[in-house]
Amino acid sequence: MNIAVYMHTPVVARDSRPQKQLIGSVQRALRILEQVAACPEGLTAKQVALKMQLNLSTCYHLLNTLEHEGYLVKEPDTTCFRVSGKIGFAVFQQASPAQLVQHLTPHVQTLQEITAETAYLSVWDGREITLSAIVEAPQTVRVKSLTIGETGANHASALGKAILAALPDAELARYFANRPLPAFTPNTVTTLEQLRTVLADVRQQGYALDCEEFMPQVT
Repeated sequence: MNIAVYMHTPVVARDSRPQKQLIGSVQRALRILEQVAACPEGLTAKQVALKMQLNLSTCYHLLNTLEHEGYLVKEPDTTCFRVSGKIGFAVFQQASPAQLVQHLTPHVQTLQEITAETAYLSVWDGREITLSAIVEAPQTVRVKSLTIGETGANHASALGKAILAALPDAELARYFANRPLPAFTPNTVTTLEQLRTVLADVRQQGYALDCEEFMPQVT
């Protein structure tokens, strides 16, 4: 009896694409960001090392680097790492003002509900700061002269000053190069030098105030 055996060896096509040189430490850092982002309460270095199956010392180096670059923040009380707003800010920079307003308006609504005060949203588009959303609180004093599209009172409003405080000094100078600072009340800052002093205080304390600068008896 003759037995013929046919053996077929499949031909595997070689990938003609050039092999990419990947940097392992960058891959690990990105995966750490994904792990931390998935836990809003934050993760300790030991928890990250366990999830990533990394040496604890290596994990600390990666976490400390990400913290130094501003992508993670470390809670002093719990030593947990959390994702900062830096990544989200980079994403928002690519969005149009209309997309930003659509995305952020629900958060303005939540802010109004938590504080029981009227909440506002202004958007900086690289050239102008525009009041883009208002969620009124029915029981509070309403600032009737503030309307959607308002651009001329940023030096006198807490919201406007909060955004102006985040601008580099050169950008601030360009913004006010041909723009007056009108006085709405006797408390309104009307010179760029005075405003720079106010904005320095805003940056130091982390919030802005309107002390009857836009409307009398409204703070």
